[in-house]
Amino acid sequence: MSADLIVSPDIAALEAELLTRIAQAKKSAPEAPLLVVAPSQTILWRIRRALLEAGQAHLNLHLLHHQALAEKILLSAGEEPPRVAREPLLLALLTGILENSKGLLRSYALAFPGALSGLHGTLNDLREAGIDTKAARRFLKEAGSAELTGLYAAYEKALDRLHRERNLSDRAGLVARAIEAAPRAPILREACGLIHYGAYELVRIHADLLAACSGSTALTILAPGGTGPAFDYSRSTLAAWPQASTAKRGVATQGS
Repeated sequence: MSADLIVSPDIAALEAELLTRIAQAKKSAPEAPLLVVAPSQTILWRIRRALLEAGQAHLNLHLLHHQALAEKILLSAGEEPPRVAREPLLLALLTGILENSKGLLRSYALAFPGALSGLHGTLNDLREAGIDTKAARRFLKEAGSAELTGLYAAYEKALDRLHRERNLSDRAGLVARAIEAAPRAPILREACGLIHYGAYELVRIHADLLAACSGSTALTILAPGGTGPAFDYSRSTLAAWPQASTAKRGVATQGS
């Protein structure tokens, strides 16, 4: 399936491009699903308002953030999405692992306020970067962090057990299951496209989810882009996107 990457330093031009592409997609396939994904509810509300102001009302238009997209894919594939566990439960899970381990990390994380949350943040970053235990073992060993490698492996096993026993997971676990289910999801095969608006929160697991979706439906990414430090995050994020090298590129301009 095709993949388009549209960038602009002009947010108004990007928003106008989004509305144009929504209108074109729904004109060509009024009853087919169209998936529009944005990184936050705030941006989704802005899109809803822009659609209303433009007089656009469409059947089967789905405005979603990344977690909702993952859940919709799993439901479409006939699978029950795992519920995303709240942070206190995940911290308790990590505490239990640390209490049954040895080493400096255990002593540090359990002794200093805030250290446990910091350690959990590191493990969460590894998962959202799509780094599995095998890759983490290789990378962290080179960095001299063998103890963290063992902790990460134990944390992933604990999350797998939590999913099996209580159908709970973290966000990375939910998205990983949606990536596996994407080829079996009718909503993607039937969709007239998927448009991702913005570059924020396009971490590796979300980029991999979009890549999995693009195997079944046309994918477009509309993102801020330009020169200067204001666009550093967007540039680095889009450069790491799995399909960046093969995407058809364009630049949105006001009135395009």
